[in-house]
Amino acid sequence: MDLDSVVSSLHHWRKQVFDEKLESKRIEKNDSLRFYVEMFLNTPNTFKYKLDDISFFGDLHSPDEQFRLLTWNVPIGDGEFAYFCFLQKSDGSWFELKDGRHYDRRLENKNFKYTDWLGALYYEIIPSGTKKDPYYILLGWDGKNKMSNRKILETMYFDKKGYPRFGKAVLKKGQFTKKRMILEYTEDAYVALRFHPEKNMIVFNFLKPLRPELEGIYEFYAPDLSFDGYANKGKVWEYKEDVDVRGKKSDKEYIDPRNAPKSREKTQ
Repeated sequence: MDLDSVVSSLHHWRKQVFDEKLESKRIEKNDSLRFYVEMFLNTPNTFKYKLDDISFFGDLHSPDEQFRLLTWNVPIGDGEFAYFCFLQKSDGSWFELKDGRHYDRRLENKNFKYTDWLGALYYEIIPSGTKKDPYYILLGWDGKNKMSNRKILETMYFDKKGYPRFGKAVLKKGQFTKKRMILEYTEDAYVALRFHPEKNMIVFNFLKPLRPELEGIYEFYAPDLSFDGYANKGKVWEYKEDVDVRGKKSDKEYIDPRNAPKSREKTQ
């Protein structure tokens, strides 16, 4: 099967999955989509072949062109999603990331292998670290359920064998460091999580409960008008409170022109 036919099949099966109303059939069709993704990745010299014109299918290359992420999600259950991701390296080797469906609040300090991954739709990759100790920041979205969504700041690196691993203690706040940040918030809210190039900082909305008695119930958290951030300090990212996200020549809030998922409907 030639490459054009494989790509045509990717378009076909992604649309079939998206349009299917019956969950059992949707899962079956998604297996066909996964089959053709693998066929694409097993075809030589496909690393620079872009698939970003497939509807509701992410094709995100790292800025240093070391790897790409092919991601999509599939509705399952009542307002939940299963996530699918293939990581292809520039040498053509690839890995299928397996969604472990993790929702424990202690996730911010856990390590994950690619076979047990914290699923998300990624929309930005930020190369980080040093030449001797490189790693990547991944920014992503997860439609957790019908009550809440999550924005995820993930850390990823390649081990000595070249396998992708998730969870590196580089997010520093005072005397403590953590391996990722998870922002959970009410379904109706929009939360920003973006890299601010002028400040060399990742900025995000500060979240708080809609009412004081809802403290700790994250389905009822929403952003206020303030922003916090993590500033790039080389080996680590250092936490900053009350970040001014306005540009130098404007009083308007910083808005990255690249599109992030804004609603459940647009990310299925």
